[in-house]
Amino acid sequence: MSARTGAGFEALLQAIDTALPLDPVTHARFQIPAGEGAPVHLLHERAKVLSSQYRDDICEVEAEVPESVKRRLSRYLVE
Repeated sequence: MSARTGAGFEALLQAIDTALPLDPVTHARFQIPAGEGAPVHLLHERAKVLSSQYRDDICEVEAEVPESVKRRLSRYLVE
């Protein structure tokens, strides 16, 4: 790629699109035991947390979450 002429820029963009996997974002709700901090941390780190509430010993989290994270936390997913 040439910084001066821009030659090869389209090829670079195509290579980036090919190399990066698609990870669609969807709305999801999770119920996580309050003693398990790692899943809650993962949601705050990798998703857009819309709300979180603690009820008894459960943390309920609503988030816009990438599909890869949703799969990792599938056991906590509420349909």
